[in-house]
Amino acid sequence: MPIELSDNNNQQGERKKRAPLVPIEADAPKRPDFKAHKADLDKIFEQIKGYKEQLDVIRKKADESRNSKNNPRQVLQDEKKKLIDDKRELGDEIGALRGERNAAMDRVRAARNKSRDEVSEIRKLNKELGELLTPEAVDKKIKDLEFKLETGAVSSIKGEKKVMLEIKALRASRDKASSMSDKINSVTGQQKEEEDFAQKSKTIQRQIDEKSIQFKELLQQIEDKNTEISKLSNAGEAKKAREERDEISQKITNSYEKLDINRKNFDKKKQAFEEWQVEYDKKCQAERERRRKEKVEQDKLRAEKAKEKELEIASIKRLNPHEEEINSCETLIVYLKTKIAFASREERKTETKPAFDPTANVASGFTVMKKDDDAWLMGGKKKKEQKPKQPSKPKEPVVTKSKKVSHSHEKLTAFDKMGLKLPTNTDEVKETIEKLITKKKHWESFKKTEKEAIEEEIAERKAAEKAKAEAEAEAEAEAEADEE
Repeated sequence: MPIELSDNNNQQGERKKRAPLVPIEADAPKRPDFKAHKADLDKIFEQIKGYKEQLDVIRKKADESRNSKNNPRQVLQDEKKKLIDDKRELGDEIGALRGERNAAMDRVRAARNKSRDEVSEIRKLNKELGELLTPEAVDKKIKDLEFKLETGAVSSIKGEKKVMLEIKALRASRDKASSMSDKINSVTGQQKEEEDFAQKSKTIQRQIDEKSIQFKELLQQIEDKNTEISKLSNAGEAKKAREERDEISQKITNSYEKLDINRKNFDKKKQAFEEWQVEYDKKCQAERERRRKEKVEQDKLRAEKAKEKELEIASIKRLNPHEEEINSCETLIVYLKTKIAFASREERKTETKPAFDPTANVASGFTVMKKDDDAWLMGGKKKKEQKPKQPSKPKEPVVTKSKKVSHSHEKLTAFDKMGLKLPTNTDEVKETIEKLITKKKHWESFKKTEKEAIEEEIAERKAAEKAKAEAEAEAEAEAEADEE
């Protein structure tokens, strides 16, 4: 996310602005102010609310005027409403009649189609049967032929066979003749039904035509009422109220359009900012990655330098591995010499010295003069300027007699650490100093050169790393063996 700069003040003063991770362009889209946008929308909503309240007032006045008993417009409206109700009822009646007519016409078409099919079959049978169209005619023909056979009217066997075959054919055609008779009766009935429903359909259509004329008359009456109402509406206060209502309605429409425009502009700015923010986030992420890599490199360099420094420190420690022991020796040597010096001063204090005689070292012929004499003031023999004496090396304190020395508990620990007995007199102190000097020289013999110290440190670290790797490999091998 991009870093936003805040202008808010806290209790300690104005906050310092944090620099963005990536510089923001001067022409970069700004985050749209939702609060200001909402305030604009609320303002428009308040205007719409006021317009709607004005409309309510106008409608209330119109309702009061409409509900007035002496209002001619309301009278026309009531008459128009009654006409509309009559038109609706008449329309329902016409719809019902049309339904009945359509049902009758469907019956007519069904009867016509059925009779048409049966007439076609009758014609086909008529062609097959010829003159014998009824079962009675067929039966009479069969009896005549049977009579011929019985009376011997047919002289030859061939003629008899022919008559018998004809009788057989007639008997087969008798069913067809019977079916043809039924079909003729059915066609006659269908034609009668067709005529009845056709007559009913015509009767219903006459009723529909009459009611349609009444329906058109009602429509014309309603149109006339609308014309009269319109004339009243365009007159005087009604026209003015309608114009005012239309004007307010247009204002409401314009306000809603303004709302849509504001929302679209805000969404457009928001989308532009979000698209820019996505790209800016990518830049910030790339910058973070660059800084992370740079930090990793810096940490790597610092680690290498720290490793070199650690190696240097470790090698420095190897330059003088017994530095602590040598320092302890030097400290104890100084400490013991201080004890001897203290004992020597104590011994000199106890010696008796003769009184000082100023004339003791004066040559013959010279007089010791006081500072207040005139000769001193007038100037006598000037003294030569003495050259500053070079500082001489301090002499080692000398103690002629062995004296006891005391030590603190801490010094007892120090001597134990060095493996020496605590000296109790000045003679033992001197012996202990010699031993300390010898130990110091022994430990100084372990000092190494810088090259030797570094090589020894590197070799020891490699050996430690190798031992660690061998231990890890051995542990892994044991773990694999346990798993198996």
